[in-house]
Amino acid sequence: MGFLSKRTNRFHARFLSCNQSGPDMITATADEILRHQFSFYGECHSLGGTIDWDANPGTHHWVHDLNRFRFLETLVVAFRKTGEERYARKCIELILSWIAQSERLGFSGTRFMFKSYLNIAIHLKAWVECLAAIDSLTPDLLDDAAFKTIYTSIGRQLEWLDSAIPQARNNWVIIGCMGTLTTVAFLPGLPGSREISARSWSRIEEALIKQVLPDGVHDEMTPHYHLTVVSCVLKSLAYAEWTPTPPSPAIYSRVGAMLHYLEQTLTPDGLQVAFNESDPDYARSVRRTLTTPLASELLKSDGQPLESECFPWAGIIFMREGAARGREELYLAFDAGSFGVSHQHEDKLGFWLSAFGRSLVVDPGRHLYDASESSFRSFLASTAAHSTITIDGQGQNSRAAKERPNAWRPLAPQPLVWRKQPDGTCEAGAFYNLGYGPTQIAVTHFRIIFFFPDLQAWAVVDAIEGEGEHLIESRFQFAPGALNAGPRHVQTAFPDANLLVQGRRDDWAR
Repeated sequence: MGFLSKRTNRFHARFLSCNQSGPDMITATADEILRHQFSFYGECHSLGGTIDWDANPGTHHWVHDLNRFRFLETLVVAFRKTGEERYARKCIELILSWIAQSERLGFSGTRFMFKSYLNIAIHLKAWVECLAAIDSLTPDLLDDAAFKTIYTSIGRQLEWLDSAIPQARNNWVIIGCMGTLTTVAFLPGLPGSREISARSWSRIEEALIKQVLPDGVHDEMTPHYHLTVVSCVLKSLAYAEWTPTPPSPAIYSRVGAMLHYLEQTLTPDGLQVAFNESDPDYARSVRRTLTTPLASELLKSDGQPLESECFPWAGIIFMREGAARGREELYLAFDAGSFGVSHQHEDKLGFWLSAFGRSLVVDPGRHLYDASESSFRSFLASTAAHSTITIDGQGQNSRAAKERPNAWRPLAPQPLVWRKQPDGTCEAGAFYNLGYGPTQIAVTHFRIIFFFPDLQAWAVVDAIEGEGEHLIESRFQFAPGALNAGPRHVQTAFPDANLLVQGRRDDWAR
């Protein structure tokens, strides 16, 4: 049974170009999958001869990754590189295995399988793309019986996902619509496809209007999830010519602004700023997203280097010399904005600093969405893990400000100091006043950062206002590596590029 073979040639090239790993690594990983051995976030488990898709042998997030089926891409690429059909047959076998278990359970939902919203949205996309790629290489591999089983299951999942999207929040809306739009692009004959297509495009437009601030930053204030939203919309738009109904032109302009901010979050030395729950090593995904033909067209940057810039609604400020220096560029990202509506860390007024090809002061981002001790989740979300201050050993407590909506999602541009001089000198400032610790210690922290590109230096000036006596600790989260510390200074000890942090007590600092 052909799986829309007339549509797959262009898609097939796009699908395979996303995987840049060497052939040995691809086939080695694919061979592990053949043995039902799966690795996610560095955690590997062998699932035996028959996979229980609802059993979790690892950390909380591990089994969700299993049910999202992103590993199918590895099998497809291995099939293309080697011509060995066992890789393609394993794709079909694993999909049918999941369907069979969901049918045995009455298709009524389990913790990790059916009716786990994100898992369904993501694996529907993975399924149809994988099957289309296989069909373009070996049209007869998927027999009529298997096609009917998969087609029927996809239809049921699509119907449920379409009904669940209105209850979704934040980036889940975009992810859900990506799943529905990809599915109807490849299977427009599914019941209700035209109506689902129209609703999905409308929902994406509404979500972008609601969630994206006027300066183009997603309101979760998290670069990783900003990337998630942008890439999901772009992936949906990539199949726009195949969906039963077209997208609104407004979607394209909104995404263009988001792409510009995404550019700024790439550090010169090849990482992504990891404010809030982000992953610094997702820079490769950022670059891949920015270099897609549609993204390049929407950016319209004409190759101009990025400059120091303030995003006033989000309160995120970038100080840089100009990308013409490449990896050697001096770069600082200042997190001076709101708490965000989701994926928050208590980290206001922290920053990321990169210079001469190396990130020197960093944000640790996230590790795992898991409550185990090994995940360090609670610490990574705390003020102590970021380059800002604590009061009496207590961190910021923006979360307690839930009744102050402007503290979570800005209702207007942030109250910032922002000045940029013709010679590249910059001044950026903001404050935090939502309390510290569970008792909401009433102290206000003012921070101004000056950037002097000619001196290859920054000056960080802090002022604290409040009543009583308090222990104030200023923290700097250096990148991993040796440090040389003295009474009033700390210096990194890398062989190529280094940072000296020199303290100073002025008369007004108490």
